[in-house]
Amino acid sequence: MNRLTVVAVAVAVVVTITVTTLLTHSSAGSLPVPHIPAASAGHHAAGGDSGGVGASRGSNGGSGSGAYVSGPAPTLSACSVTVSNPSPLQGQTAETVTVTSTADVQVSVVAVYAHTRSRHGGVTDSAGAVSLSLPVAHAPVGVPVSVTATASLRGQHVTCSTSFTPVA
Repeated sequence: MNRLTVVAVAVAVVVTITVTTLLTHSSAGSLPVPHIPAASAGHHAAGGDSGGVGASRGSNGGSGSGAYVSGPAPTLSACSVTVSNPSPLQGQTAETVTVTSTADVQVSVVAVYAHTRSRHGGVTDSAGAVSLSLPVAHAPVGVPVSVTATASLRGQHVTCSTSFTPVA
């Protein structure tokens, strides 16, 4: 393979990455960069390998392409937060809070009680949901507990909230 061919392949790779970046509205930092081995001035590798620069042989003797396939980056959808019981008994040990958003995102939940706060965290499952337990035993009867959830993905954040009020 001559130097002109190597340069043409390198230019084609750069153009492909640039066009893909523009079409998917993503940053170049999110695309994998292919590795192109240095050319050995037109010489073939030892052992009769005529696959050329950057080619690799599979188990069947064919050449590999080394291409990367990457889909569009997921975006963060809005979130929703629900409680299992909006009026739990004060003696109840926990209240279950379910946050729904995009799949596989980090979720942080803050519950604000009359005299304290509690923080809880998790990651949404493949359906985009995560359930967390909040303590109820110490919450005063009749005083609303504010629950705020924040879902985060690559610098994007969405927030949603709800509340529950313990009863006697």
